[in-house]
Parts: sequence; C-alpha cells; structure tokens
Amino acid sequence: MPKPKYQINFKCQNPNVKFRILSFGFWHLDLINIMQSIQFVAIIISLIILVGVVDLIRRGMLKEQYALLWIASAIVLMILSVWRGLLDIIASSLGVAYPPSFLFLVAFLFLLLIVLHFSVVISNISEKNKKLSQEVALLKTMFEEHKKMG
Repeated sequence: MPKPKYQINFKCQNPNVKFRILSFGFWHLDLINIMQSIQFVAIIISLIILVGVVDLIRRGMLKEQYALLWIASAIVLMILSVWRGLLDIIASSLGVAYPPSFLFLVAFLFLLLIVLHFSVVISNISEKNKKLSQEVALLKTMFEEHKKMG
C-alpha cells in the first residue's frame, strides 16, 4: 500500500490521541518540537523581564511600588511557561485550543493592568502638579506684594 502524500499526525498528553508530525511529502513539521521551542522562548522572555525589572529597581530607576505588577507578571508568566501542565489545564478549562496563545493573553492582560496602574499614577501626579503650581503662583504673588510694601 503506498504511503499517503499528505499525512497529519499529532501527539498530545492524552494517550488516546496519536497525532505527532505534520507531513507534506518532503517537508516535516514536528509540532511537539515547535511547542517546546515556544515554551523555551516564553521562559527566556519571562526571565528577561524579571531580571530587567530587578536590575532597574537595584539601580534606582524604578520604584518598588511600580515594579510590583511587573514582577508579578514575570512570575506568573514564568510559572505558566515552566509548568506546562497547568497552562494546558487552565487553557482547556477556558476553551482555548492552543495553550501558548493563552500565555500571551495572560501577558497582554498584565500589560493592560500595568497601563491602567500608570494612568492612575499619572492622574494623581498631574493633580498634585496643578495644586503645587497654584501654590507657587500664590506665594509668588504674596512675595511680590510684600516686596512692594517693604
């Protein structure tokens, strides 16, 4: 019997499913190796974020209160990247077909939280800056009046 020209085989953690290689004649794509390389890239990115944030804190360029979300996101991404089973369980329970895409969704949601946090901080600083400039203007006016009188 001749071998089919196009053959799709995948392998997942479920022993009942026996798919492994996506084969198109001379071209073979090992999906398991691709999943492992995506996991490796996610681990490296998580480590870079974590080490970068800690280094920025150490140099005094980032305050601890602002770094908490960055550190939390890096740790959560690291846990989901390393512990692949947890990522698969959470993704399948939420109906996500491709678990690494769920990992990037989590990263995107953390970035949204960080942007929201910084928007709140910027709003507070803007309000304080407005109040401070008004107080400086009042003090300048009082100083000018005091200077004219005496």
